[in-house]
Amino acid sequence: MVGSKNNGSDMIRKLDWDSNFFDLKIGEFINIDNEKIVIQDDSFDLVYIKSNFDCPLANINYNISNQEVKITFAKKLRESNNVSNSCIFNLEDVKDFKIDDLYNLAFLSGTYSRFFKDSNISVEKFKDLYRKWVDNAVNKTFDDYFIVFKLQQRIVGMLTMKIYEGYAQVGLLAVSEDFKGKGIGSHLLMHAENYCFHQHIFEIRIPTQKENVAACNFYENKKYKIIDEKIIKHAWKINNNL
Repeated sequence: MVGSKNNGSDMIRKLDWDSNFFDLKIGEFINIDNEKIVIQDDSFDLVYIKSNFDCPLANINYNISNQEVKITFAKKLRESNNVSNSCIFNLEDVKDFKIDDLYNLAFLSGTYSRFFKDSNISVEKFKDLYRKWVDNAVNKTFDDYFIVFKLQQRIVGMLTMKIYEGYAQVGLLAVSEDFKGKGIGSHLLMHAENYCFHQHIFEIRIPTQKENVAACNFYENKKYKIIDEKIIKHAWKINNNL
């Protein structure tokens, strides 16, 4: 149980996928109205604390190692872009791609991720996490839509997206450092918007970190609006790390 109030919602929810991947007991706590957090269940190795406001952790057995402000942008699609680009392909139609190109793009997309910023998580474990994300996106386990931008026989940009009831959410969006500033990200996003519109999906959501100013400015320039903002903290049981 977590929190300064016992209102029935102060429960840590065990996250099976994260626990299995990191080989730790990992849970999630959604803080609704507590002014401070007290983790009374010390059986967890790591707890993701999600809150609408910044609140301190009052517990000697857990340490906050990292926090981020996660912003979710959204856009209502009202018309088709009617765009096409000969450099954009569905990944399933690309037969000769190098998986390392996708991995490297995924690492770039996670530069501001809490899993990269958390000093208790090794860089290699962060990379393993994003490799797994790519693998599952390729297999359509994590994501339903995967497009890439090819130049000079090389994948230099990618976008993945998950389809939910009534909206789609972008997962990974990245462009190679060598090709930034050429509008590749814009073309990928417009292509995704066009796909959604024709699939009768009229809203796209994109989560990112507030610290990632360039990404926030990019989405705002594309007429996306902030619909949610949350503080996410990593509370580690003392002496645990990866």
